[in-house]
Amino acid sequence: MNMFNRKPVVGPEITGTQALLQHLQTRTGGPSGTPLARIAADVSDAINDANNKAKAREIARNMAPDADDVAIRAIANRLLDGIGTNAAVLSGQVLEEFTKGKINLPPEVKNALAMHLYGGGVIFDPERDKLRSAYNHVPQKMGPPPDAWSHPDPTIRAAQEQLKAVMAAARGPMPLMPSPASPPSTPKLRPGFI
Repeated sequence: MNMFNRKPVVGPEITGTQALLQHLQTRTGGPSGTPLARIAADVSDAINDANNKAKAREIARNMAPDADDVAIRAIANRLLDGIGTNAAVLSGQVLEEFTKGKINLPPEVKNALAMHLYGGGVIFDPERDKLRSAYNHVPQKMGPPPDAWSHPDPTIRAAQEQLKAVMAAARGPMPLMPSPASPPSTPKLRPGFI
């Protein structure tokens, strides 16, 4: 019965770049895979859109330095129609060389690639060379539970209390739950993620 006492296999530490490479290779492999040129075009468009929005916001702030954020956003949205620079940041050939390990991509391109491959839910952290969740959700305490409801009519409330007391006496003591043998385990992290 030694098969149930398996120890987890500890492999080499996977970096965020390696996780991106593995995801790219699985996404583009096979006859129905997505061509690298299409992925590169989508990532380039995302980077250009972000750059254009930043340029439009900067121009809008210079045009109306005393305006509030809503007005600056409205001006920036109007300016986005006029800014149409779409320089190719990433090509299919560059992405193919990256998947083969010949070149390394800049961090902002890796970030855009991670956002594209994981549907916007993952960010590339260049300092640690890891992928992390784009959501910084901090759990909040719910507070104490509310008091049990009691009927506002005193005669009905007294009858309900008597019923609870009779039912508790008829039931007898409740058995104690056995304590767990081990504490609950923490969820496993995905390779290449923080």
